[in-house]
Amino acid sequence: MEYLEKNLEKLRKYRKYFYEKLIDIMQKGDLKYDRFNILTTRDGDKTIEIAVGNERHRLNSLYSPKKEAERWADKYKFNNINTSVVMFGIANGVFARAILDKLKKDAVFFLVEPDLSLFVYCLKNFDMRDIISDARVHFFVDTINYEDIYFSFLNTITEVMLPNQFVCTYPEMDRIYGDKAQNFMEIIKNCYGVQLSLGIDFYNVYEKTVYNTFKNLHFIKGSNYLTEFIGKIPDEVPVIIVSAGPSLDKNVDDLKKAEKKAFIVATDTAVKTLIAHDVPYDVIITKDVKKSAIHLKDERCHDHPMIADICSKNSILEENKGHKIWNNTSNFMCRLYAKYGLKYTSCMLGMSVATDAFTMAELISAKRIILIGQDLAYAGEYSHAGSVANHSYDNINGIYEIEGIYGDKVKARGDWVDMIHWFEAEIAKVRDDIDVIDATEGGAKIQGTRIMKLSEAIELYCKKKFDFQEVLNQMQPTFSEDMYEKLREDLYNMKKELSDIYSCSEEGIKAADDMLLLLDGQETQQADIKLGEKAEIVKKNMKFIEEQLVYEIINDYMETKIKSALKINMLGDDRAENAKFSCELSKEAFNAAIETVDYAMPILQEALESI
Repeated sequence: MEYLEKNLEKLRKYRKYFYEKLIDIMQKGDLKYDRFNILTTRDGDKTIEIAVGNERHRLNSLYSPKKEAERWADKYKFNNINTSVVMFGIANGVFARAILDKLKKDAVFFLVEPDLSLFVYCLKNFDMRDIISDARVHFFVDTINYEDIYFSFLNTITEVMLPNQFVCTYPEMDRIYGDKAQNFMEIIKNCYGVQLSLGIDFYNVYEKTVYNTFKNLHFIKGSNYLTEFIGKIPDEVPVIIVSAGPSLDKNVDDLKKAEKKAFIVATDTAVKTLIAHDVPYDVIITKDVKKSAIHLKDERCHDHPMIADICSKNSILEENKGHKIWNNTSNFMCRLYAKYGLKYTSCMLGMSVATDAFTMAELISAKRIILIGQDLAYAGEYSHAGSVANHSYDNINGIYEIEGIYGDKVKARGDWVDMIHWFEAEIAKVRDDIDVIDATEGGAKIQGTRIMKLSEAIELYCKKKFDFQEVLNQMQPTFSEDMYEKLREDLYNMKKELSDIYSCSEEGIKAADDMLLLLDGQETQQADIKLGEKAEIVKKNMKFIEEQLVYEIINDYMETKIKSALKINMLGDDRAENAKFSCELSKEAFNAAIETVDYAMPILQEALESI
């Protein structure tokens, strides 16, 4: 019991939604610990023994659990970017900790615990605070959020990350929890199947990301970014986020009563409906790199201010003549602006334009958010407002029956279910600071919201006059003329960076080829020295590429060019074979960089003419 309070405090601080669900379960007193027993090891550490029928399974060495875990983790090499690890079994955390010690800061670590009683037992008997507070870790624990593994995996592990994916099991846990271990592997295999089926689309997305980002660079001049709007919306003024769910047709006309009394944010897909009903709004928010421009073709929306990502569809930004405001979701923009002392306040990357609108409202310190058109469910056959019935993603995502906003049952796609979970987790984090009202009047129930008719919400909370255009008129662009001239030099320098990446990659390929020859040759002291020298060149050149500003734009596209088989990457114990595999992967990474430069250079050259 000595560690429980300390561990729970860390959960409360870093994983509040998880913590609250855990506390609710613990208070019911249904957890059983009689199968578990603590053993003291020879080095003074502790391990767990678990009874399964007449057998007892010890999870760690009786000599030194830490050293055993370190030896076990040594067979995994986590040297590449975009590494992700999925591990079945957490227990006392000793094996998870050994992996975390080897992972880079940008890695993702899914920890899956099949037994809630074991999880709580370990919280009582082991110090888990370092693992709980590690931002790389995603917990999935029986009874709490175990069912979220599938969708969280799909939304976190992209197709380009699959070559650097490691799947492993806490030793003995797959034997103790055989059925759940088998189910876990089926989930992972299903995730891989979906990711591979979407692979071509990912390639197109990242190709368009490079294109749009370069083409949108000229919009930086005269623009602002979201961090500058913190505190600009009075506390009494609600942020109304208008999405395009089918229920929007019910209450869209009520929104007219909120004109100049709320900050009305229209998602790009909802704009057509607002225009059709002559409903005013303050700003458009767009996100997708491949968004259909038809949603924003009407000239009546072209003068509205627009919140966008730097990689949002270029043709949409070109048609829009309004003020540009950058969303805080780009590592490239964060790094670029930081050079000029401008803090790109962290904004959680959402799953849709609606979730991005929600985090935007959080970031600017909104005190009340009103959601409308946020169905996240079908209304009969309709998926969107305007009697739109889009079922093209049903087979990929699956259809589920879930609780509706009024307690009925509604049908939702799997990706919508995941968005519901996203909203619920985010609302739980901010519920002490932000009042979230669901005024959709239909669709799925989002836990943590207050359900209310839109007309009632407007009558109660839209009382203070507010003019967003006046806020914009009083703001200066982020970059003065002098600052922008310096920024232009950084943008022009990306052309040189691409050339340097090309040369660096050629040198890296040669070094990797030399390493392969040395690995196939006779082992000598001289060969080992040369091997180390060549390995240092590969490492140095890879690091150089990652350090370039332009790399923040091209990295995802570059990784789609890597031709390694997309499979669960479980390295063996043969160090020589592992070394050869790493060399081949390095060669492919350098070749991918060369192909990426060939694609990106002409786009950047043309884009630089407009900045």
